[in-house]
Amino acid sequence: MRRWFQLVARLTMAGLLAAGLLVVPGPTTGTADARSSGCPSATSQRPPVLGSLQCYGHRTLTFRAYVQRPCTEGCGGTKAAEIVPQWLDSMVGSYVQLGTGPYSPSITAFVRPGLGRCSGYQYLKSCLFRPGHWAIVKARFNDPIARTCRYSDPPPGPDFSKKAAIAECNAELVVLSVIPAAPETDIGAVVPEQPAYGSDRVPQLAIFVVAFLLAARWFPSRRRRTEAGDSGPI
Repeated sequence: MRRWFQLVARLTMAGLLAAGLLVVPGPTTGTADARSSGCPSATSQRPPVLGSLQCYGHRTLTFRAYVQRPCTEGCGGTKAAEIVPQWLDSMVGSYVQLGTGPYSPSITAFVRPGLGRCSGYQYLKSCLFRPGHWAIVKARFNDPIARTCRYSDPPPGPDFSKKAAIAECNAELVVLSVIPAAPETDIGAVVPEQPAYGSDRVPQLAIFVVAFLLAARWFPSRRRRTEAGDSGPI
């Protein structure tokens, strides 16, 4: 019976030790880039996406962006009415296309007159954005200037009311400041995170401690019995 009890005790101890080693928390990994969907942080390393007005409201955004080159061939279109102030108009306004690379999807960012005149169709020396280069940009949706928006010579209908013009301007990304930035390296690099020691780890750590104490108690007694057996008569 004694041998049977010792066998069960040893097997139980081995299982507890294995379980304890498995549940001890270790370092995890995460990504340094912003989420590709939903509502990324206002300090994301990427430009906001289309439709981000609902995500950010009036908050000021700071992000790194690649200034895409103007479209010089096969561009253009027509509109029923222009927006006033004219620099906020999507056809003839002062704006640049910002993305995460030369051929990435982009968002239109309108540039205030105080930051120079920019164009989506030609290179302008007065524009502080340099096509083909990176920039650190501060911008926001719902800019107060939107309250002054209206349509110039609009056709009749509710789609061209002052309220509609304000809503259109609120949805545009307006640049507040821009500074040059070093070329982008790897936004999505994997970086180590600190281990998380939450309250849910307490029972698991307790199992490990109990298993360790049982091991410490058993191994010395086994050694003493072995030494005692060796000291007997030959």
